[in-house]
Amino acid sequence: MIGTATIAIALGVVLANIREPSINLKPGIQLCEKKALEFAVVLLGFQLPVEALWNNKSATLGTVLLSLLSAGFAAWLITRLKPKYTEFGFFLGLGTAICGSSAIAAATPLRPDHKDAAALSIGLINLLGVVGLLTLPFLSNALQFSSIETAALIGGTLQAVGHVAAAAMPLGADISQLAMPIKMSRVAMLVPTLILLVLLNGKGTSSRKTIKLPWYLYGFMITASNSVFDFVPIEWLELMDNLTALLINLAMVAIGLGLRLEKVISQISQAAWIGSIIWLFQIGTVCMYLSFI
Repeated sequence: MIGTATIAIALGVVLANIREPSINLKPGIQLCEKKALEFAVVLLGFQLPVEALWNNKSATLGTVLLSLLSAGFAAWLITRLKPKYTEFGFFLGLGTAICGSSAIAAATPLRPDHKDAAALSIGLINLLGVVGLLTLPFLSNALQFSSIETAALIGGTLQAVGHVAAAAMPLGADISQLAMPIKMSRVAMLVPTLILLVLLNGKGTSSRKTIKLPWYLYGFMITASNSVFDFVPIEWLELMDNLTALLINLAMVAIGLGLRLEKVISQISQAAWIGSIIWLFQIGTVCMYLSFI
C-alpha cells in the first residue's frame, strides 16, 4: 500500500548510511537520478487516458478542478507564509493535486537541485494515501454522502490510482466505476500542469518569448496521445508500465543513496505537517462542495 517508490527511496537511504557508495558508482547513480527519471516521465504518458476528462465531464469536472485548485492554493499559501518550505510545498502540492508519487517524479527534473525534497515528498504522499484509503470511506458515511458523492470524494482526494482502487472497490461497483474515472481525470491534468510549471519557472523562454519545453515533456505528450490514436499494441502497454515502474524505482534508489539519515530525520517532520495541511484543506474543500451541490 505504501508503493514501491517509497520502498526504493528507503532502501537507498539505508544502504547509503550503512556504507557510503564508492566514487566508482557515482556516475551510475547520477545517470539514474537524471536520465532514468526523464525516460520514466516519457513512459508515464502511456498510462494517461487523455479522453477521460472529456468523457466524464458531467460527473467529474467540478470535483477535479476544485481538487486541483484547493491543493494548489494551500501549497501556494504555505510557501508564501513560510518561504523556506517552498520545495516541500511545490512537490507535496503537486502530488496531492494530481497523482501522488508519479506527479512528483515527473516534476523532479524541473527542480534538479532539490531531489532530497522530492524523495521525502514521495514517501510522505504514499503514507498519507494509506491513511486516506482507510479513513475516507468512514468520513463519507459520517457525512451521509450518496454513492456519487462518495466516489467523487475518494477519486478527487486520494493521491494514487492504487489508493483509489483500494478504497473504492470494497464499497461496490457503482462507486468504484465512477471513482476511477474521476481519479484518472486528475491524472489527465498532469500534461498542462507540467507545461504551466515550466512557464512559471521561466525555463526555456527566449527573447522571442517562444516556449521551449524539456525534451521529456514532448515525449510525454507523444506517448499520452496513444490513448487516442492507439499506435502502440495493447499487449505492449503492460511492458511499458513495468518499464516505467523499473525506471522510477531506479531513480528513487539513486536519490535515496544521496540522502543522509540525519537530514531525512530533520526534514520529515516539516514535510509531514505541510503535506497534511495541504491534503486536509483539499478534503475539506471537496466535502463542502459535495455537500452543497
